[in-house]
Amino acid sequence: MIFVISAVLVLTVLLPALLISSNEQHPAGHRCRCSRGDLSIALREVCQGVLTPKTLVFLAKNAPPEIITSFGQQQQRLARYSLRVASDALVQSLADRRYVRSSLSGGGLITRLAEVRSVFLLGVCTVGRIGLGVVRSINWGIPRSVQAWISARILMSLGALLEEAAPLTEARLIVPVDEPRETRGDALMLERESCEVSLSQQIHEALLKALPNDLSRMIYIATLRDNNSGHYYYPELTRKLSVGIVDRAMLACHSQLFDRVLQLSLEDLTESLDVYVASTHVLKARVIQSWKKLRAYRATIPIDSDPISTEVFFMKVEVAVSILEARLPVNVYAG
Repeated sequence: MIFVISAVLVLTVLLPALLISSNEQHPAGHRCRCSRGDLSIALREVCQGVLTPKTLVFLAKNAPPEIITSFGQQQQRLARYSLRVASDALVQSLADRRYVRSSLSGGGLITRLAEVRSVFLLGVCTVGRIGLGVVRSINWGIPRSVQAWISARILMSLGALLEEAAPLTEARLIVPVDEPRETRGDALMLERESCEVSLSQQIHEALLKALPNDLSRMIYIATLRDNNSGHYYYPELTRKLSVGIVDRAMLACHSQLFDRVLQLSLEDLTESLDVYVASTHVLKARVIQSWKKLRAYRATIPIDSDPISTEVFFMKVEVAVSILEARLPVNVYAG
């Protein structure tokens, strides 16, 4: 209750400054189009994958001191970034909804309630960002585990509110129209979508048999993508099906694999990476050195991944690489 009252009290004072700072911190043209449900899932991924106590215990046993210190700093940075993305998404949603309402001359009660709800969530997000700022300013007196717990509680609270608000805030203005009859174009679209789903399942099953884990499969499917255009190419499939169907099916498979890799704990991700490195048949030290310098794993994510999930993945992989490097023999780079 105190949290809600605080959100309302500070909203009118801090919202203008928050909007200005958001514009300054983001690259030009950046807009987050995440839905409320997507944001809720992404915030939960931050809490379960980065801010969980299990992660700190694993790090304490396996990572060198400098990596543990760096991870603590990245935890707070990721928490602040997540709230900033959520704020931007809410502001953009309000702007879009008001534009639609003005275009349709008013809008209904549901639309206005959705706007009020979005403003309230933005206020809660503002309070959360203030809380993280306070934690950051006095972190010298707060244990790292407590900082992570506070950050997790803030993000989980906002995520729960976003999840509850999703059915309302994502409601759209409905314009009554006559129900159209199914056309040949509709039937063809349904047939194409069914074909894409079936093809995506076939690709996943083939990767399941050929490669040892989801991380290896995700990396492999990313190599079939042209990073200039973002499209996937697989000659054997495109001879039988259209390029568009193959591209969409492979993107769907890539996104599913990314989601599954993202759900791995840091410990499981580290072991998956170790298995992948062994499967390359290249010296482990060489692979780790290349990953640290080239950071090619940044090109393995699907193009439709949301910004928060992307940062979670990068952060976890970077720590996993450092842990594998710490496990190497001391004289491995000699000569």
